[in-house]
Amino acid sequence: MTAAELFAVTDAHFKAEYEGDLDATMATIHPNPHFILHPLGMEINSWDGVREYYKGLYDAGFHHFDATILGRWAVDARTVIVETTVRMDVSGEFLGMKIDGTKTIVLPQIDILTIDDGLISGERVYFDMSTIQKQLSG
Repeated sequence: MTAAELFAVTDAHFKAEYEGDLDATMATIHPNPHFILHPLGMEINSWDGVREYYKGLYDAGFHHFDATILGRWAVDARTVIVETTVRMDVSGEFLGMKIDGTKTIVLPQIDILTIDDGLISGERVYFDMSTIQKQLSG
């Protein structure tokens, strides 16, 4: 795929994520995905597992993010790296941490996405948990 085609796939995926649209998000996912969320120690190797992950996030209210793309690079014909800064309001419980009231967190993040057949077949997510913990504890 060309860089423009790869970016179109990742743009559709991120748009659906940020809007919390489960059906639209899952429409961007390959039938045999491999997701790794390194900071959480989480690995997901099935379409149903990815759906369950996003459903849990969206049901808990973790969507409608404000994300700024700082850079994106097509590494080869099937891989894109995206650097973003995500800003979101969180309340209740977030990543196992209880939150008093509502807090806004700002999270620098790197995603490495693999695309096969025009769908996201892999995603490796990197962010610093201590960045979140410091913002939530303050």
